Amino acid sequence: MIYKIMAAMLITVCLYSCSSAAKETENSLTAIAETNKTVSIMPLKIISDPSSYPGGAVYQGMLNRSFSSFIAYLPGIDVSNAVAPDFTLRGSYCLKGPKSDPRAEITVLISDRKSGESFSNTYSTPTDIEFFDSVDRIIEDIGGFLLKEKTRIAHINFGNFRLGPYDYELRINGRLLSRLASDNFKLSLDVLAGQQYRVELTRLLDSKDFIDDRVTLAPGAGTNYSYRENISYSNDFGGVLSFLSNYIDPGNKIRKVITQNYAGKNSLRRYELMIYHDPDSSANLELSDLAGRNGRKSLHIKGNVSEYISLLLKMDAAGPANASTIRIWAYAPSGFFSPGIVIEDREFKEFTCKYPENLEPGKWTLISIPITNLKFRTDFQPDSSNTNRGIDFPLQKIFFFTANRSNLHPNEKLDVYFDSIEVVD
Repeated sequence: MIYKIMAAMLITVCLYSCSSAAKETENSLTAIAETNKTVSIMPLKIISDPSSYPGGAVYQGMLNRSFSSFIAYLPGIDVSNAVAPDFTLRGSYCLKGPKSDPRAEITVLISDRKSGESFSNTYSTPTDIEFFDSVDRIIEDIGGFLLKEKTRIAHINFGNFRLGPYDYELRINGRLLSRLASDNFKLSLDVLAGQQYRVELTRLLDSKDFIDDRVTLAPGAGTNYSYRENISYSNDFGGVLSFLSNYIDPGNKIRKVITQNYAGKNSLRRYELMIYHDPDSSANLELSDLAGRNGRKSLHIKGNVSEYISLLLKMDAAGPANASTIRIWAYAPSGFFSPGIVIEDREFKEFTCKYPENLEPGKWTLISIPITNLKFRTDFQPDSSNTNRGIDFPLQKIFFFTANRSNLHPNEKLDVYFDSIEVVD
C-alpha cells in the first residue's frame, strides 16, 4: 500500500503554501503581489526507522517538491535560499503501525520572521487514498495562516499528450513548471481557488504556443489540459501497407509503388510511396525486417546513383490541408549522405530544403524540416510563368531525395532505411 501511494505521488503535486504581509489586510492577495515575499523551504526531517519503513528519502523528496511547486506559482512569491527569508517552512514526517498498512504523521511548521508569528500542526492520516484528502487539508491550513484568511484549493491537471519528437516547456504564470519530452507526462497541480493562473505550453523548436489560457477555479474544482500533435499523415511501416507492386511510368522513373489507404478526418485518402529517379540510376524499394524507430518494419532503398534517387510520397487531392513540419527517420549503415526534401504544392510549384547534417553510420536519425525552412526553387519550376512564390495547400507530392551526385562519394552505392514518415499540421 505504501508503494502505491508513493507511485501516485510521483505524478501528483500536492502540498503548497503561500506568503503575505505580516499585517492583516483587507486584500491579502493584493498585498502579496505588491511585496513579493520570499519563502525558504527546509527539507523535511525523517523520523521513521529506515529499516522498518524503507523509502523514507523518496517521501522526503516528493513532499519537498510538492511544497516548492505550489509556492513557486503563487503571485508575488519567490522560493528562495536567502539567509533571511520572510517565511520559513519546515517539518517532519514518520510512519507508524503495521508495515503493510502504516499511518503517516506529518508535522508542518511555518514561521514569519518579521511578526514572529508561527503555525504548527501534526496531521495523522492513512497511507491509502485518504492520504491525498489529508494533504488538501494541510495545504488549506498553510494558506490560511499565510494569507490571514480562509483559503481553498483547486486543481489543474495535465495529461493525454502526443508531443512528437520535440521538446516543450510548460509554464504557469510565466514560470517554468516542467520541460516536456515524453507523451507519458502527467501532473496534477494544486492551486489557489479564486486566483487566476496563466497556463502556457511552448514548443522549443520555433517558440510556438500550443496552449495559452487563463483559468480561475472555484474551491474544489478542477480543469484538464492536454495537447496532441495533429498528424495528417503517418506511416511507420508496421503492416498498414496494402500492397507492394512494380510500376513504370512513361518517363521510366518510377520503379516500385506502395499503395495504402489512410483514414483521414473526413474521408478515406489514398497515398503512394514510390521510388523516383533518373533513367540512368537504378534502385529497389522493399519492406525490411530491420526494426524501425517503432520496433517494427522499415522501408529499405538500395541503388546505384547516376543523377538522383528520391523516395516520393504522392497524395490525392484530399491531402493535408496544412502542414507545419515534415519529418522522417533515416538509417544509413555506412552513414555519410545528407538528405533533404522537395515539395510540390497545389499549383505545382516546387520548394526545397537540404537537411544540414550528414547521417551518422548505423544510427537512426530524425530528419525534421519545418515548412518555413522550404525555399522556392530557382533552378527548376514545372510552370515558370507562376510568379506566386508562396506555398498553396494542399500539398501534392513530397520528394525525400535520398541520393545525388552532391551527397555520395564517387561510385558509392545507396543503402538507406526509412521509418515513420509524418506530415504534421
